[in-house]
Amino acid sequence: MSPLIPISVPPLHPYVSSNTHLSPTSPPLCPLSYLSLSHLSTLMSPLIPFAVPPLLPYAEKRLDGLRETIKKWDSVDRMRQELRHWLRTKQEELADIESQPSKLHSEAAELDVERLKAFREEVRAKAPAIEELQIFHSTLTQHNPSMTDPVIRAIKDDWEELLGQLDILLHERETAKAAARNLQAHQDTMDEDLENYVRELERIDRADNPMLNKSREIQSHPASSLFWACYIEPTRKSVRVVLVKLLQHYTSYTSSPTIVIDGSSKS
Repeated sequence: MSPLIPISVPPLHPYVSSNTHLSPTSPPLCPLSYLSLSHLSTLMSPLIPFAVPPLLPYAEKRLDGLRETIKKWDSVDRMRQELRHWLRTKQEELADIESQPSKLHSEAAELDVERLKAFREEVRAKAPAIEELQIFHSTLTQHNPSMTDPVIRAIKDDWEELLGQLDILLHERETAKAAARNLQAHQDTMDEDLENYVRELERIDRADNPMLNKSREIQSHPASSLFWACYIEPTRKSVRVVLVKLLQHYTSYTSSPTIVIDGSSKS
């Protein structure tokens, strides 16, 4: 309510002074209800110089306060729009991450978890901005609970939901990372065991076949091909001929009609 400003009011009638006494039988001195608008304006014009100057500073102060309040509401609206846009962007980013499968390799799974942790810290860092918006709006509404902004309440709810979804997804990816690490360790152990098994078989083979190893060493020698062609191969053919003759002589006393030697049939 505007304060009452005391003013000095001149007499309403030029013939009425502070010393004038009116009796009940005196005629009315032009009551206000009988005046026209022009007469009323003429009558009130002497009061304007007394009333307006004291009201001007108060009116200017009120206008400055209104301008400041409008600026504050503009700031609230701008902060609200920026947070809504940021939340929509982060929700889309989270949906894109959720659509991607967990990484099977342990190093890739580790990078995936680190990226999610950075994402969660970015979302948590918006808590002061949301709290500032709530306090700003509450101050402008003079902490009136009936003037709660549904948009600001939705921003807070969406932010908490986004943070909860990130916590759940991060827990799932950390579990997948541990499983990938265990699988990688198991594969490494299997590979190592297989290599040890192959080496042991090679060692046993070398211990049980010394002549075969010696033959391989001879064949690997540069002069072995000539030695093999000039001595080993003719000797092997001669032995084969002798064996064939012996078998032919033996089959003459047996009932077996056919004996297969080196892929050829001999009667």
